[in-house]
Amino acid sequence: MAIEAVDWLSHAKQLLSLSSEPAYRDVISRSYYATYHRCLPLADGLDPTTEGGVHKQLSSQLTGSFDRKLQSLGYMLKQFRSARVNADYFLDLDIGIKEAQEAIALAERIFGRANEVSVAGKEAHS
Repeated sequence: MAIEAVDWLSHAKQLLSLSSEPAYRDVISRSYYATYHRCLPLADGLDPTTEGGVHKQLSSQLTGSFDRKLQSLGYMLKQFRSARVNADYFLDLDIGIKEAQEAIALAERIFGRANEVSVAGKEAHS
């Protein structure tokens, strides 16, 4: 069974109900990956062997666009990636429901902006 980016976001929202720090960290991580996969079709030819990987390339390509909506998506993804790295790798940081809810809100903004770009004809499907 294949899933779509929005499925990751739905899963992240469900994790909020677990009310634990590991769940809040997973909310941030899953929300980030939902937005990453949502924005990936908006990019052209990312090379996974390039330094920094496709995550950095995606945000860089979007921020370097002439389209202001794509630029804003790139900046939001870059910000989100930092939050995801904190949630996944820095166990000494306190991550609570506030950060998890902020991640969901940011993911929803990114999905909305990506959908605007898609409607404007930047990708064939959402």
